[in-house]
Amino acid sequence: MRTASCLAIGVLLALPSVPAGAAGPTLKARAEALKPFLPSPPKGWSIVEEETIGQDSAVAGSELTTRRRYRKGSRAEEVVEIQIGIKPDGKPLWPAVLIDDPAKAAKQVVEGVPFSVTEVLGHKALTRSTRNPMRNRAEHRVLHKLPNNVSVSYEIWTLPISEAEQFRKAIDYGTLGTLRP
Repeated sequence: MRTASCLAIGVLLALPSVPAGAAGPTLKARAEALKPFLPSPPKGWSIVEEETIGQDSAVAGSELTTRRRYRKGSRAEEVVEIQIGIKPDGKPLWPAVLIDDPAKAAKQVVEGVPFSVTEVLGHKALTRSTRNPMRNRAEHRVLHKLPNNVSVSYEIWTLPISEAEQFRKAIDYGTLGTLRP
């Protein structure tokens, strides 16, 4: 027993320590760690917008997210937007928390349409499909929550949900699900 205690103390002493007064990575740097999981655009698609947010704000909300918007061809309305995120404290972003509570999800009406919890793209997901009357287009939202509370959200405009499948196949869900951002 004494040998095990000495071994445990030795391991603790061998671990690298953060110097006193040194800060850990910034929220922005932690959010940037999610960016490599966003896929490159498939053939016929282009990246039209990218953003990484690392903030801890009582007003705007706390989040670590990275997102990328892809456009198919030259039509501005044919878009898939992917957002990967988590709260800085490791809790899931809203509305990912609704995946574990289908009854609550069904009560969350957005633009007159409740969320549903179903299986989409091969994973349990929170979904919502609406018709945007201002832009006269179909809009779909598919949101997955991984075991580590990281969420992967797909917003699909004008196109069918199946268009997100090629993006989903390009994301390494296994590694992303074990990440500790």
